[in-house]
Amino acid sequence: MIIRQAIFVGTVDPSYRKAFDVHVATRVLPLLRTLPGLTEAKVLKTLEADAQGPEVYQIYQLQFPNIAAMQMMLASERRQDVHKAMAKILPWFEGMILHNVFETF
Repeated sequence: MIIRQAIFVGTVDPSYRKAFDVHVATRVLPLLRTLPGLTEAKVLKTLEADAQGPEVYQIYQLQFPNIAAMQMMLASERRQDVHKAMAKILPWFEGMILHNVFETF
């Protein structure tokens, strides 16, 4: 199994956090779940973290049966719908987004 994560290292302006989270839950996550090749999509929101670690606001976790399915998703036009939905809220996020791909065993 393959897991691709988008890790939001940073924070959201406190005055926009509620709107950011609602948009992710009602627009972004439903769009993520329509991506081709995907077997599961989750958004993880940090509740607690080590004080000395980096601040992670959210992690988007996408699961695929194999690399080929992930590559199909990355090349899909449907992915652009997710980018458009994210463009509305990214100005409220301060930080960087890291993408990692993991293999489970």
